[in-house]
Amino acid sequence: IRKIYNDKVLIGFAGSVSDAFVLSERFEEKLEQHGGNIRKAAIDLVDMWRNDKVLRKLEALMIAADKDTLLII
Repeated sequence: IRKIYNDKVLIGFAGSVSDAFVLSERFEEKLEQHGGNIRKAAIDLVDMWRNDKVLRKLEALMIAADKDTLLII
């Protein structure tokens, strides 16, 4: 479990460690782009994950939560 986005969002992951780190870094970038909105960041991440040839091969599961929302990605 890691705290990201100024300690406002918690993420946890399962699967390959290297894959999980790649996803968490990309998710953090998306959070910055969307001003901390984890729903919009998750949608962008999933869209990138599905459409990118390299990311498509990642095998990991991520949970993201803030004070209002809990997502399984």
